[in-house]
Amino acid sequence: MQFIIPPAFAPAISNDQPNFQLPPFLRNAQLTRISGSFGEICTQSVSGKDFAAFRHTFRHNMPLRINATTDKPIITLTYMLKGNVPSQLKGFGHTWLHEDCHYLYYVPEGSHPVELPSGEADVLQFNLHPGMLEELSSRHQPIREVYHNARHSSDAGLQQYSARITPTIRRTLDDICHCTLPADQQPTFLRARLNDLLLEYVAVWSGHHMDFRSRYHFTEADLEALHEALRLIAGDIARHYTRDEIARAVCIHPRKLSEGFRHAFGITLKDYLAQLRINKARQLLLETNASVRVIAGEVGYENVSAFIRAFHAQTGRSPASYRNG
Repeated sequence: MQFIIPPAFAPAISNDQPNFQLPPFLRNAQLTRISGSFGEICTQSVSGKDFAAFRHTFRHNMPLRINATTDKPIITLTYMLKGNVPSQLKGFGHTWLHEDCHYLYYVPEGSHPVELPSGEADVLQFNLHPGMLEELSSRHQPIREVYHNARHSSDAGLQQYSARITPTIRRTLDDICHCTLPADQQPTFLRARLNDLLLEYVAVWSGHHMDFRSRYHFTEADLEALHEALRLIAGDIARHYTRDEIARAVCIHPRKLSEGFRHAFGITLKDYLAQLRINKARQLLLETNASVRVIAGEVGYENVSAFIRAFHAQTGRSPASYRNG
């Protein structure tokens, strides 16, 4: 995956060391550094026959909107080690990478906008060839869905079940990050650890899914309704949907919608909508000259003071400060 920096920030690309302490990755892996007035992005990568491993480290002195691009569909296991990063996945909608969480994605070919707040972020990403998932896909729904989309080069992105990084996952990631094997031995070692991570993902998902279904009695149709609710809310963030309106629109009981949303996506309906609105407001502040009052209205806030409070709660800054860098 390639990061496209806006030309206004005059980025330079080099293979030298960053201006800050980079956490350990594979010691023999080449490091690519993208630097400019915004700060730095540092990337390391190692490729095997059916996978590619990346460590992306971001350090910014200002908010930055970039595009993550890929020239082919990919399946990725993503581990957010530091920071929180909102983005938009083509064919799916808004997503949010939270610190200390892991995610399984199908990412279609194309460009995907990413919002980078000022500060630091650290991500481990593993792109997997569909063949690595073929056996697991026959038994586990989230694996099956990304496998199917990748095989058919679907235009519809997917964010599957996400969860906290467990101690077991953390140990495996530490093994990867502190690998000192020679370059010719790294792919074999990495592939074995990736199989461990896939099995742990399935174990975490299966445990959650069993509890999710037995406690709340959710069907596959209910789970699809929850994803449809995501798309509905993201499609018109300025509209003040009630919970009952959303539930009727996607044909699910309102209580099931609330509880299922929180357990399936790790966030409440209210907080998800707030994130979408502030994410859009950040974009408008950086890309337009519209007033704070106008932007507040466009993202669904009739009261400017309420918008400023919500913006500060999520970003730690006022809209004016955010716009001015």
